[in-house]
Amino acid sequence: MTTMKFAIVQRASNGKVSNDPGRYGVLVPVNMDGFYSDREVADDVARFMADQRPDLETLVVEVLAKL
Repeated sequence: MTTMKFAIVQRASNGKVSNDPGRYGVLVPVNMDGFYSDREVADDVARFMADQRPDLETLVVEVLAKL
């Protein structure tokens, strides 16, 4: 089985806080894409997403643990 350990998240740089009832977490991501096993592929997708939405902060995040 392939380990999926990278994801791409885009968020508004103003750090808007979620007040939605039943929502976990504080910041509201705007876009999130997939889980990737290959860092280079994740970086390529992140570059594409950043080009499409330069108004958002684009992050490649690494999954450290599965609960």
